Amino acid sequence: MAKRSRWKGPLISYPIYTLLKKNFFKTRNRAELVIPALLGKIVKIYTGRVYIKLKITQEMLGFKLGSFSVTRVTRKINK
Repeated sequence: MAKRSRWKGPLISYPIYTLLKKNFFKTRNRAELVIPALLGKIVKIYTGRVYIKLKITQEMLGFKLGSFSVTRVTRKINK
């Protein structure tokens, strides 16, 4: 997986900036970086099927939103 160049800065889309005044918003962009302005907010992240509710904490700073929403389903094989 390719990383974003440092000189470009973190990926933060314009809709996220407009929604920062609210305590709750939905997003499908899993590549967004968790910034300090998001602390304490509730974000619903799309996994491809459903939205997962997530409260942003101090430990999540610097990570991408997609790393907190699981998109794969593990299945048990009965033998």
